[in-house]
Amino acid sequence: MATTLAIHFDPAAIHAAVDSDGRLDLIALGRGKAGMPMSIHLGLDDSVFFGEEAHDQMEHDPSGIVDDPCLLYTSPSPRDS
Repeated sequence: MATTLAIHFDPAAIHAAVDSDGRLDLIALGRGKAGMPMSIHLGLDDSVFFGEEAHDQMEHDPSGIVDDPCLLYTSPSPRDS
């Protein structure tokens, strides 16, 4: 039987689910929730954080948050300027 992993990206959140033999199960992606924020933080020390951890890092280094994560795939990094 086939098993399918589905990952949904939207501007605000990421969700994932597994379909196995007709049964659909949501996957907890962060802190026990079905979804996690679509957030990325690029640290000055070359660290990278996603989701809730990115929000936590923003308190220490607000300049590292990526406003539109989709742009990372289509343009230079915000830190390149």
